[in-house]
Amino acid sequence: MVNFPKQRKTYCNGKGCHKHTLHKVTQYKKGKVNQHKQGNRRYNRKQQGFGGQTKPILKKKAKNTKKITLKLECSSCKRKKMQHIKRCKHFELGGEKKKKYHILQDKVFMTDNLSKDEKSFLHVDRNQLDAADTSWSENKLVWVPDEMNGYVSVKDLGSAGKGKTKVMNISNNKEMIVNNVDIQKMNPPKFQKIEDMSRLTNLNEASVFHNLRDRYYSGLIYTYSGLFCVVINPYRSLPIYSENVMNSYHRKKRSQMPPHIFCIADNAFQNLSLERENQSILCTGESGAGKTENTKKIIQYLANSTNAKKKHDVLTKQLLTVNNILEAFGNAKTKRNDNSSRFGKFIKIKFNNVGHICGARIDTYLLEKSRSINQHNDERNFHIFYQLMHGLSSKEKDEYLLNDFNSFKYIKNANLKAGDIDDKKEYDTTLESMKLEGFEEGEIKNIIRCLSGIMHLGNVEYAVTRSDQASIKDNT
Repeated sequence: MVNFPKQRKTYCNGKGCHKHTLHKVTQYKKGKVNQHKQGNRRYNRKQQGFGGQTKPILKKKAKNTKKITLKLECSSCKRKKMQHIKRCKHFELGGEKKKKYHILQDKVFMTDNLSKDEKSFLHVDRNQLDAADTSWSENKLVWVPDEMNGYVSVKDLGSAGKGKTKVMNISNNKEMIVNNVDIQKMNPPKFQKIEDMSRLTNLNEASVFHNLRDRYYSGLIYTYSGLFCVVINPYRSLPIYSENVMNSYHRKKRSQMPPHIFCIADNAFQNLSLERENQSILCTGESGAGKTENTKKIIQYLANSTNAKKKHDVLTKQLLTVNNILEAFGNAKTKRNDNSSRFGKFIKIKFNNVGHICGARIDTYLLEKSRSINQHNDERNFHIFYQLMHGLSSKEKDEYLLNDFNSFKYIKNANLKAGDIDDKKEYDTTLESMKLEGFEEGEIKNIIRCLSGIMHLGNVEYAVTRSDQASIKDNT
């Protein structure tokens, strides 16, 4: 048995720390570590027959320096003048000894200026999440496909033959046999509702689906996946697009704020300012995913943040209101979306040397022209036709020959409403936007005449006179 001298004791006597070596570090004023004593080394050398009086490894001490002993302590047992090595379980788990798995440390987001409601729809407080126990490891939980819920968590009970595995559904304790190829690994509970899915240990379809679903049920519609920002349409208004929220994201790093479309726009503008290179933001997704709305939010953020001193500038107003005209003439109600864009658009926003918006250009392409003459059941023509019929006064309808709303064949389901859209109110908005964009009164009237002519052309019928000729029927 070897007895260490009192001054060479190398173990912390605190509860739970008896297995970890502690270091006594001596430092000099210049900040260089000159001495590092480790008792285990002397103990091992003495056991091997080399003797225990080995001299510590010393670097050459600089002249005129003052010796300082660092007073460090264990974060768990508060033993002073000691420091745990990084493998200490107290260092890894923050002093918790009973629970093996814990949630990730909460990110310190700079959201002090946001209200409580705004915060609740932007990020989750990880300190309030339930800490997971050891059941995740003991049960060997995995994901398997499910017809109703997409994926469900099951307990792996072991092999059930060639290429098969026996599992048990933890929600109803029902056992079943599944193919090995259908099993996907589950992430530790510490990744619950993670903001960036690229940090997941097991990045598979089931884990991505589960994380997005958990965040969506908590009101969190924005989630990062590496460089991408995944958005799930909430189909309701959320209090996360106010001017206060915009100002909170202005000039912030991506890691400083919760996931948001404003952060994507701000990072693009920062890269534009620093690199002096063109930047691109691509909004893609299926019908009804929210591409149009998020595009409007990006433009709104850039106009608000970059032209902070020119909020009432005409150019900024034109950039924000031009989308009303595009939606009126290019959007329509479909079975899946009440405000579906029936065309694509490429928007270019130009900035001057000081970072203010100085111009913009919008290119449109792939307009669904066939919709103006034919629509499926439960769908409508472009919004502008219904806005005219509900927004024009009786005198104006007489002027443009638009009295009988139900007589036009090109406008099927004339009385069909597009969700909560008020066609009369939208017509007033479209008319104001056209005036703000510089349309003169005569030009607006000519546009209405063209729209009226399109509707009347739909009522024209043709009669076949020869194999290669036709004539217009009477009374059409």
